Amino acid sequence: MVRYWHKYKKDILIDMIGFRFYGHNEVDEPSFTQPLMYKKIRSMKTQPVSYAEKLVEAGVISGEMLGKHREDINKHFEEEFEKSKKFVPSLQDTTDEKYKGSRAMTHKWKGYVFSQFGSEPQHTGYDTYELKEIARSTV
Repeated sequence: MVRYWHKYKKDILIDMIGFRFYGHNEVDEPSFTQPLMYKKIRSMKTQPVSYAEKLVEAGVISGEMLGKHREDINKHFEEEFEKSKKFVPSLQDTTDEKYKGSRAMTHKWKGYVFSQFGSEPQHTGYDTYELKEIARSTV
């Protein structure tokens, strides 16, 4: 858009319609409230399929290469899924700066003392009995 504006000295407006292919969430059935729209949506190809077809038509990638990429990606996903079944996260690992997972625990929570590591109880200023009563009242 910046290149367009720079070249033509005009603003640009993109009119884009977005939709969820399967509705709002896993318990939503959007065709109850929007039957015509979702009949149309469900007759459409998914974005990955549509984009892949455009790439093949444009000669960016061959159909054979596309199939090979799909196989490689699916194989990778299956291998990672199998690994995930054996994965047991450890708080000690996730707070290590060399950990390759989310950086949230190594950066956002850096220096935080976790009770799992045997730190002394932190005094919040609230009476322990009062806190237990609050907890019981929420059940």
